[in-house]
Amino acid sequence: MKKNYVRQLCFCSVLAAFCFVLDYGATMLNSVSGVFKLPLGALPIIIAAVQCGPLMGAAVGLTGTFLTQLITYGITPTTALWILPAGIRGVCMGLLFIAFKRSMKTLPLIAEITVSSVIVTAVNTLVIYLDSVIYGYYTHAVVWGGLFVRIVTAVISSVVFALILPPIVRVIDKRVKKQG
Repeated sequence: MKKNYVRQLCFCSVLAAFCFVLDYGATMLNSVSGVFKLPLGALPIIIAAVQCGPLMGAAVGLTGTFLTQLITYGITPTTALWILPAGIRGVCMGLLFIAFKRSMKTLPLIAEITVSSVIVTAVNTLVIYLDSVIYGYYTHAVVWGGLFVRIVTAVISSVVFALILPPIVRVIDKRVKKQG
């Protein structure tokens, strides 16, 4: 195995752990407040997609979110559906980052993260619909009632993530160069 691959694998493992901790914390906060879930677990997925590419971004998202699902709800028939959006976020963000020529400028980052977040919101809405049909709790209010709030949350968090991502990536790059 190549040394860089092992480092990348270790780095993504740490990001998956961060994804789990942030996603689990947001899930617990949501269960207490009952309002909406802040997409805190998205940040490690975005970092992995930017630093390591779409496949590692997907791996971080799928792993971190699977752990959250496992600890919070256990294994259910819809577990795969609930972890799918996090994997899609990693792939979308990684591909968009490459398409925008790996630019760390604010406006391209806002566009990339917002597009990937809106795609994830659409997939999450589809998952809510499928889950509600499978378990028999379907109502228009359950599926479509919170869509506007989820989209607004996705856009606002995208802007925040785009603003904090460049300094985080700079620190990571400095540490890697120092150790490498």
